[in-house]
Amino acid sequence: MNRKDLQKELTLFKEKGSVNTRACFEAVADRINDLGLQYVIVASTSGETGAKAVNFFKKHDVKIVVVSHQYGFKKDGEIEFQDRYRRRIENSDNASLVITPDLLTRVPKITRGKYGGYNPLDLVADTLRIFSQGMKVCIEFTIQAADAGKIPVNEEIVAVAGTSSGADTGIVLQGQHSHKLFQMDVKEIICMPRDK
Repeated sequence: MNRKDLQKELTLFKEKGSVNTRACFEAVADRINDLGLQYVIVASTSGETGAKAVNFFKKHDVKIVVVSHQYGFKKDGEIEFQDRYRRRIENSDNASLVITPDLLTRVPKITRGKYGGYNPLDLVADTLRIFSQGMKVCIEFTIQAADAGKIPVNEEIVAVAGTSSGADTGIVLQGQHSHKLFQMDVKEIICMPRDK
């Protein structure tokens, strides 16, 4: 191995889901400290994982961007994001909240529902799911945070997401806006579930 090559530990969780949230945050914190990163994007449907991240990362000098999907995702006019978590996040000094449609799920669902068939974004989403559900969400929500102006593009950041609930996947990447999806650059996988 070349002396300039980077060696780092990859954390593989035995199972997927919220049981890994704290360990995921700890692994992410180590990489944030090692690399001096400024932003952590956290996917959160109900707001619980986002609120936990805001609390956990308070001792680190980072900005937390909590991203959730839009009103009407499950039921018209309603959102799964809970007010008690929203208040904690919005009242925090180190966090912001983005609520917006997800690029890799909503847009393809719209065209499938209207015209049938398969949308090219389905292929992107399914390819990312080969790694983990969290990997797909990390990419998707990084785009949403960039499009909302909450993170810088072309700068390394960390994205955290999970399978169903909690956090089990963390990556280092350079974010991009949605129209530059294929210019995103995943630098490292910090942690992910071994079993999907």
